[in-house]
Amino acid sequence: MPYEAPAPVGVEATPGTLAPTPPVLDFRGNPKQEEFVFCPDPWVAFAGAIRSGKTVGACARVLFHAQIYPGSRILVGRKFFTDLESTTLKELFRLVAAQNGGSYRNPGPLVVRHQAGQGQHTLWIRTKGEPSEISCRPCAEIQKQLGLEISEYLLDQAEELEEEVFNHIHSRCSYWNAERTAKFKSRYGYPPRRWGTLTANPDPGWIKSMLFEENNGWRLFETTIEDNRANLGDEYIEDLYRRMPKDWCDRFLRGDWNIRGGAVYPEFNEDVHGIRSFPIPAHWPRFLAHDWGISSRHRCVWLWGAVDEYGRLYIVDELSVTDQIVSQVAGMVRDKTRMDRYWPVESDGGILCVMDPATKQRHGVTNRTIRDEYALHGIYGRDANNDVSAGLNKVAERLHIQPNGKAGLYIFKDRCPWLMKHIKTYQWIPPNAQGIAPGKPLKKNDDEVDTLRYLVMDVLESSSAAAPKSEESRDPYGDYILKTFMQGGARGRVDGGIIF
Repeated sequence: MPYEAPAPVGVEATPGTLAPTPPVLDFRGNPKQEEFVFCPDPWVAFAGAIRSGKTVGACARVLFHAQIYPGSRILVGRKFFTDLESTTLKELFRLVAAQNGGSYRNPGPLVVRHQAGQGQHTLWIRTKGEPSEISCRPCAEIQKQLGLEISEYLLDQAEELEEEVFNHIHSRCSYWNAERTAKFKSRYGYPPRRWGTLTANPDPGWIKSMLFEENNGWRLFETTIEDNRANLGDEYIEDLYRRMPKDWCDRFLRGDWNIRGGAVYPEFNEDVHGIRSFPIPAHWPRFLAHDWGISSRHRCVWLWGAVDEYGRLYIVDELSVTDQIVSQVAGMVRDKTRMDRYWPVESDGGILCVMDPATKQRHGVTNRTIRDEYALHGIYGRDANNDVSAGLNKVAERLHIQPNGKAGLYIFKDRCPWLMKHIKTYQWIPPNAQGIAPGKPLKKNDDEVDTLRYLVMDVLESSSAAAPKSEESRDPYGDYILKTFMQGGARGRVDGGIIF
């Protein structure tokens, strides 16, 4: 059946003078869209393929709620204003205009008032009582608006948002407090409700974890482009299947959430690259890398690595902490390193490592760097190679599984939980509304993977003078230790051929 909002009684107009509300959607070509729009569950997501009617359905859903719950305060958002205006609001304003005499700006049967400015639009919608307010704004930094109080939200393309932004918006859905609820129920005879509506394309990040987690309160409508075929035409869909890669079609046309097209390291396989820890042989060269941070957004990370006789790198331990000062971190690093007496050290017992070049920046008050602070505690750093493109490529090469079933990189999963978690969710910055992607990783939960990149590049540069022995070698130790470890740049001390 066509969507018809309840016939409104104008707040500022004389009852009986308003034009009949016209239909704004015809669901005969997309029955799943109708089920989504009128779903009575409070928290609902319409997620899956592109061009499947997600955005228009979500806009119809909030417009429907605005009219049957007078006085609602609804947020309609997308990460950036340009995308919000060119996609979400285009559909919302079309639906509004269909019920408002052809215009969403001018007062009419549906609209009391429209206001635009300062990067947002606000609509006041006529109801049988107090007008409902629909505020349309970008959400990239909305967590800074501490006074936000809403009764409902629609987040279009929610996978674009940071998880903490979504959590902030959800936490602000508190408009219907006890006092307002009692007044509403007394006046209209039924209680108001809080609502949350999401649309999303398949993405392996936080949105997937949330939507597919059982018993979290969200109702998920999964969609494919076939659900909306009647409204698109065969020619459009078949042309996409002919022109686009299979992985892209699986993800964006079939709505397959298992496609990791946005992953920086799609080669990573937890069952292959994640292994149980074991004692590291004394003759394996050791490597240590650090990425400085102090907050939950930028963690302080250390990774310990070791290389076997065949050049395979093992990440054997990690330290990933927040809200710690250098002296505290240095103590933890020294404790972990002392557990392995074969770690390369200076003659005074100091620990050697590579560090993010940013640790050389001087503090305006003390005139000391983070690296200077570590040196006071016997930890000596030199610049890590911060060539991002080269580093990403070298990590990917090590993750690649060879015909013999072996990879060049393994992680002790029982000792490195943070690295195991974030290497799986490390994503490229998604394309914008015009389909243009910057080709850079998303700066989110990247501290462990940045440190891994430093470590991999250090191994490469420290052992470039020699290739590791093949697995068929009858002498797997001698040449590799001589050429790689002893000539690797003060990686250890040698006495009579014994590394200690």
